[in-house]
Amino acid sequence: MDSIRKQLVKELGQKTLWSVLIFAALFVVLYVVEYFCPSLAGRLLQWHNGDVVNWAFIIGIPGSIFGTAYVLTITNPKNYAGFYLGVVMSVLLAIKFYMIGAVDQMILYLFIFVPFQLKSLMGWRRNTLSPAAGVAELRPKYLDVKGFLLEILALITFVALDFVLLTYTGDNHDLFADWHIKLLSGIVVAASFLANLLMIWQKNDAWMWWVIYSIAGIALFSILLDPFLIVLNAAFLIINGGAHIAWIKMTQPGDFGWAKVIFRK
Repeated sequence: MDSIRKQLVKELGQKTLWSVLIFAALFVVLYVVEYFCPSLAGRLLQWHNGDVVNWAFIIGIPGSIFGTAYVLTITNPKNYAGFYLGVVMSVLLAIKFYMIGAVDQMILYLFIFVPFQLKSLMGWRRNTLSPAAGVAELRPKYLDVKGFLLEILALITFVALDFVLLTYTGDNHDLFADWHIKLLSGIVVAASFLANLLMIWQKNDAWMWWVIYSIAGIALFSILLDPFLIVLNAAFLIINGGAHIAWIKMTQPGDFGWAKVIFRK
């Protein structure tokens, strides 16, 4: 059992190193762009907000690094250690979004991400370290048709609730003001909720929702003109898409559920 833990910790360290290198390269690129395009100075690397240090941006940096390492690590369905970094990521990003007034995103990370990540941590750890783990091998699966319909219903419900929340916690209480931003933000919240929930039971649907979360995030921060978060969500899209493909390859023919129509299994 100690050898298993050491192997998982080693993998966690390797994924964290990769995450650090990814963001080091990202910062180099952003510095170069700002240097050759002075009009973008301070917009890509937002160290200051006027004369005030932009702590929200600074706190988001380790949050993003730990978040990427977390997702890279849990692409291995046995490595529960990634969820430790996931919890740290969620707390840091909750602080970041609180500081910039993004109430729904703060609630998402602190009250949805953290509990589900802790639940997943306990479940994955038990399955990996249990003496019976070698007998009851973990098997990624898709939900059945009924489960898929419940997913869609949950998505619609969460998007609607988030739409109302953003309307009445913001300065403009017009329901249709900035509707596209509120819609995308709602999809980000709903997709991440479903992804975190389904990750507990090792469902392939979780990665599908992570991909949708990443795409919605890219669209949202493109509208908000936040280049750093655009790149961050693009990185998540690549990671999540790769993880989804990896889990599909591990899925046995009888475990495709509602998705068997797509994959002809």
